[in-house]
Amino acid sequence: MADGRAKLFDLGPAQLGKRRIFAIKISDDDALQTPDPDAPEAPRLPEPKFFLLAGIHAREWIAVEVALRLAEELVNNPSADEEIERLVANTEIFIIPAANPDGLAFSQDHWDQALVYPAHAEVLLDRTRGTLNELTPDRAKLLASRDGRWRRKNRRDRIDDVLFDDAADDKGTQDALLGVDLFVNFGGRAEFGVELPGSSPCRTNLGYHGSEEFSEAETRAIRKLFEDHIREGDYLGFLDLHSNAQEVRWTDALPEGAPTEYGVEVDKLAREMLRKLNEDPRPYGYKERKLPAPRGSVRRFVERGFGVPAIVIELPKKDPANNFIVPAGEVEPIYKSARKAALHQIGWMLGPPIARRVEIKSLGGYRARWINTSATERELVVEKLAPLVPGTHEIEIRFDRPMRTIDDRGQHLDPEVSWGTQPPFTQFRAIGKGQWSSTDIPNDTWTGFLAIHPVKAAPSSPFPGNPCVGVAYVKELDVPQQGSDDATLAVLRIRAQDAWLNELDGCPRTIPIWDARWTQYEDDLGTDSFHGGPDTVHRFLILQPQKRPTKPK
Repeated sequence: MADGRAKLFDLGPAQLGKRRIFAIKISDDDALQTPDPDAPEAPRLPEPKFFLLAGIHAREWIAVEVALRLAEELVNNPSADEEIERLVANTEIFIIPAANPDGLAFSQDHWDQALVYPAHAEVLLDRTRGTLNELTPDRAKLLASRDGRWRRKNRRDRIDDVLFDDAADDKGTQDALLGVDLFVNFGGRAEFGVELPGSSPCRTNLGYHGSEEFSEAETRAIRKLFEDHIREGDYLGFLDLHSNAQEVRWTDALPEGAPTEYGVEVDKLAREMLRKLNEDPRPYGYKERKLPAPRGSVRRFVERGFGVPAIVIELPKKDPANNFIVPAGEVEPIYKSARKAALHQIGWMLGPPIARRVEIKSLGGYRARWINTSATERELVVEKLAPLVPGTHEIEIRFDRPMRTIDDRGQHLDPEVSWGTQPPFTQFRAIGKGQWSSTDIPNDTWTGFLAIHPVKAAPSSPFPGNPCVGVAYVKELDVPQQGSDDATLAVLRIRAQDAWLNELDGCPRTIPIWDARWTQYEDDLGTDSFHGGPDTVHRFLILQPQKRPTKPK
């Protein structure tokens, strides 16, 4: 593993006690995001934490393979991908590639073996039809035939107080009877012991949720990883890899206390991940599926317990007769498309971008930069402020991350800059699409030219009621009172979109607060929408005071 980029955590043994559960943490080993090059002494923000879970169902081998490949690429970055470097430097990524090691090993060891039922029979509670059923040899054989390679559950060595000797007893009995669907063993208090969609109290059911919440060593290990590494105020992301439904799944119900905008944002995230998955020319045909998280499921656990938008990717199948077997030639293309979606979700966690530095290069000119003053606030430091006379001026904007240049239809996505939102400022757009030049490879610094035309207008605030346009700041610029003809106030209006489809933070004076109740999922003081808007805090005095025309004598 690359030095300083990865740590291996031993989360303890799986249920049988023979195999261990491991998590990989991938980061630059700094709990804070990278320093601002313009203000290295300014406070830095805590890094968001991303959790990826795979292999919770034994038969879903491709999910384990994708998780391991992603971990390897994030750690070693053999292609020197700048997006990966930025994400590793600004997030903490936790990957559990094989959450069910006992079940995975059993599935791999028995994928081509026929299972037979032993001579003895047991009586088990089967609530599927609300009756007690004797598990006859024929019934058990039927149940066993559904498992083996197709095993979903973990592995256990006992039912109630009956211990099964792994060496002596027939594997068919253990396969059909012994084990819990770990996906639905994550809690819910009164939810256990009743029939629920997606889970079952019947031990022979593939969706058996266990005797009680967190009854299994595997689910307790996953819970411990969350509890050990999540601090109050941390922003989190969660991705659960499965196969083989070829879907992106997310909830259609808001977590308790979440604003409506939460659902809008998660919809946007999930659908963009879906688009990334379907960019591959192979016809996998991923679909979207919005549905409630099953009670007791890991999705519900992270959504309700930690306020995390939980996304599930069901990786594809290729052979209809062998749903969980992926041909070797399909592994790499499946990984490449899943990689795009996962990296998009990690990048999205960084929140809306800001215009970190703005400079207008002219005689007088303007130069200002945002710096963090605390964990929740930023301050605009104006280093140069002078009247801008009519003419052509070079403008340079540096954002805090790479910005998109071309959209999916080949249209330019260069930053849009204008002088305001109300006439006469709206008629003067500083830069046209496709006329910017990016000054560096990451596409975070852009240079262009703007023209200032003589205008005559009453100096009123173009943005009444915007909390980012403070009255005190306007007074500091000695702006004439409304109705005066002595000068004209202009506001530089910057609109741009980052590589993760987030628009600029609509109120960059405040830092988005990520909490379990989503009171500020992103900076909800934005002027245009919940997920951001234009930066409208850069103001200029245009022209010298204009003289009133005098009547000829």
